[in-house]
Amino acid sequence: MTVPEHPTMALHNLLAKRGFSTDMEWVITKVREGRDNSLCWKAEYTFLDTTYVGFGQKKQDAKDQAALKVLHSLNPDVPI
Repeated sequence: MTVPEHPTMALHNLLAKRGFSTDMEWVITKVREGRDNSLCWKAEYTFLDTTYVGFGQKKQDAKDQAALKVLHSLNPDVPI
């Protein structure tokens, strides 16, 4: 049996695939379902009093939907 990827790590991996540096501590501040069943997120990174904001979107699959539910149950402050 394989261990499922932690939802936060899954979203960080998606950010990395979109070109965001994984060396930085991106904080996912919002996750939502977009039009046509896509997964959208907003992430922020603060460095030397400057906040950088990144957005991403991808077509959702069943794994993403499950990850969103778990992420929201672990951290209800992240809006879904």
